[in-house]
Amino acid sequence: MTQLDDLHRKRARNVEPSSSHGTRLTASQIIADEEEGSEGEQYIDDDLESPNEDAEFEQRSGRVSSDRSRRKKSKQSVGTKPLDGLEKDETDSMNFQMLVRNIVRLAICSQSSHQALSRKEVIQRAFLQGSSRSLFQPALEEANHQLQSVFGFQLVQVSPTNRRKEMAISQLRKQHASNASSSSNIPKYWILKSSLRPEYSNDQRLVPDSLGDTSFLGFLMLVVSLVAVSHGFLGEMELKSYLENLLSSEITPFQLDLDRSLNLLVRFGYLDRVKDDTHNQSVYYVGSRSEVEIGKQGLKSFISEFVQGTNLDEVLPDFTSERSESLSNVTENDD
Repeated sequence: MTQLDDLHRKRARNVEPSSSHGTRLTASQIIADEEEGSEGEQYIDDDLESPNEDAEFEQRSGRVSSDRSRRKKSKQSVGTKPLDGLEKDETDSMNFQMLVRNIVRLAICSQSSHQALSRKEVIQRAFLQGSSRSLFQPALEEANHQLQSVFGFQLVQVSPTNRRKEMAISQLRKQHASNASSSSNIPKYWILKSSLRPEYSNDQRLVPDSLGDTSFLGFLMLVVSLVAVSHGFLGEMELKSYLENLLSSEITPFQLDLDRSLNLLVRFGYLDRVKDDTHNQSVYYVGSRSEVEIGKQGLKSFISEFVQGTNLDEVLPDFTSERSESLSNVTENDD
């Protein structure tokens, strides 16, 4: 705006002398004044247009800075992706190892209480929150490897038998026999079995069993042996009669009576019990767990300590034992 004021002052100086002295401007002076005025207007226009140019410049510079910031962020995100992946892999590995340790602990605790281990129980008690069930098979295999290498045990899968299907001698009612096809729905389970070589079974360095474990093992072996030498099955009344002649209630497991002690063996899978409607009693069979955990050879060793001169191979039934399955055959449908 100062240039405009200067232009007006110049024009005033040019006009004032002419008005005071009465002289007129020449043609060259008029042309010079017009050129000077056009240059001043050009300066004025430039000054007026400069704010818009500044705004455009700021807008362009803002776009450039935003582009730079986006490129910087993209470089940072590209650089952090591998780190995030490594952290996730490390977390997954730690969770898997924790899952394996939980399965090992659960298996040992279940064995100490003579409980079998089911897939459902493993998922409920050993799996971390949010863990995928697809980890069941690899975690179980790794836990089995650690049990063998550290504790001398191995996980063995047991396939229970539907005894209703095999009870032709009991003449069950047809409606009971019609339910025999549901044997495939019986859930499988796992037990711990020693993987030590036989020569180590009597090693003096082994920790001796507690009194309760010894009592339970003696009762278990006696009952299973009585059922086994009776062609693999024995009526409830006959079994109780044998046990009452041989035992007293003071030496049954956990100081229980006969009924509760037999129920315990059924619940742990050492015996199978089926209702025989023809004779109005239950029939006991050697359970799938006994066939796998004790086996025919184990029964022969136990019975030979009390009975001499008997061919036990002719007396004892041929167990289908090996009802156990390797861990590689475990499927996701086993619950």
